[in-house]
Amino acid sequence: LEWQVWAHRGNSRFEYEETGCVIGDCRVSLRRRWNYENSVAAVVCNVASGSSASNPSLSQTRPREEPLTEVELKAVLEYTLVRLYRGEPQPTSRVCALRALRRVGHGPTSAAIDSALAQLAEYQVVSTILPVCQLNHPNIFLSLWALRH
Repeated sequence: LEWQVWAHRGNSRFEYEETGCVIGDCRVSLRRRWNYENSVAAVVCNVASGSSASNPSLSQTRPREEPLTEVELKAVLEYTLVRLYRGEPQPTSRVCALRALRRVGHGPTSAAIDSALAQLAEYQVVSTILPVCQLNHPNIFLSLWALRH
């Protein structure tokens, strides 16, 4: 509940932005919040196959066995971390906490996520990977929450 209140767009003590991109066949949508001093930042990144996560229709395309290749998964994680650390001098010694909610049977495995994070050694990431049955939209198969302070 704390996260929801802090990250809510109506919280005027923090800046807010929404961005997104397409990586492979997947749509990546990201919401970022940070305080005015940029000493605290948080992102929520959802990765969806087929149609947009905001579009209520389900994807009509047949999903690939693995929606993201190893290179694409690394690109998603890097995009998320770059946005999280935006405005922070690089390299930084700040550690970030990252939670990856992966939909069981519909996305990268925990081992694949760990492997991709290991390739991003320039970021100090403490990760928790949680398998879930469902995310907030049927097309979303990976949700990343990250906090840096």
